[in-house]
Amino acid sequence: MPFGSVQWVPMTQPSELGQMSFDADDETVLGFVGTRQMAPWMGEWGQFSFQPSVGEGIPPCDILARGLRQDRDKAVYSPCYSRTVLGGMTVECAATAHAAIYRLTFPEGQVPRVVLDASRDYRLKPFLKVTFAENVAPGGARIEPGANRVRLWNRDIVDQCRSPRLPHFKAHQTVVFSEPFVSFGTFVGGEGRDEAGYRRAEVTPDSRTCEADRAGAYVTFAPSARGPKTVYLRLGVSLIGEREALDNLEREIPGCDFEAVRAAGRAAWNRQLSAIEIATPRADVRTVFYTALYHALLMPREITENGR
Repeated sequence: MPFGSVQWVPMTQPSELGQMSFDADDETVLGFVGTRQMAPWMGEWGQFSFQPSVGEGIPPCDILARGLRQDRDKAVYSPCYSRTVLGGMTVECAATAHAAIYRLTFPEGQVPRVVLDASRDYRLKPFLKVTFAENVAPGGARIEPGANRVRLWNRDIVDQCRSPRLPHFKAHQTVVFSEPFVSFGTFVGGEGRDEAGYRRAEVTPDSRTCEADRAGAYVTFAPSARGPKTVYLRLGVSLIGEREALDNLEREIPGCDFEAVRAAGRAAWNRQLSAIEIATPRADVRTVFYTALYHALLMPREITENGR
């Protein structure tokens, strides 16, 4: 959505100072992220991510271990819609100003699983000259099985080590699934680290809440015995409060009509992109111009919510 509060993209690398979440040339997808990062030299803030997968048991929660190879020939990326094919799954996204809907299609007979990140740590950058404790922020997750819902929050400002402190900053996300959970659990950052320097997850099955500077949750669903299984994942975000994240979701995407959200997003982008017409016979010039106009319509981010 033009000037959306967040931008929903595949996460091919963890967003950090010096790198963005998505690189179209990367073959491995680590998840899907609602990012507010505006440029590689600027830090991420209040981001949330998730990764679907299939398989028995607890899904991998470590950021790099859960990566899946995508089929780039089947990928579709446009301002109003994205499709990513990976690990036998199809992940489609359409978004509004403060919410998004994902249509997750899982293969027949496979157990669908989703890992959700509330907060995570970052590898230290030597040039920043900061300690580990200065580069992490708390977050938490609460699973509500009766409502098919997971609530997440964090105080994550990646470049907080070199920017003014914002003691009241807190980002919220509410995730609502179309299917009931078969199993669930939470995880926090442990003592061990992977080869890239990220902390490994310590997982607690059946836990409903967690709070730590590296925190998240996972849920699983019943497999389909007849054909592919579709699970809709709706997300609402807020910089005001937990209730407002759910309010934003229910106001902007009240149900699971994916095609309606996609069509509304397409219309919104067309209104903005068609405001300027250029006269040129060269397709490459038009591509460069409208790509630049698209980038200009991403920022500044919308931070007001229903007039607040």
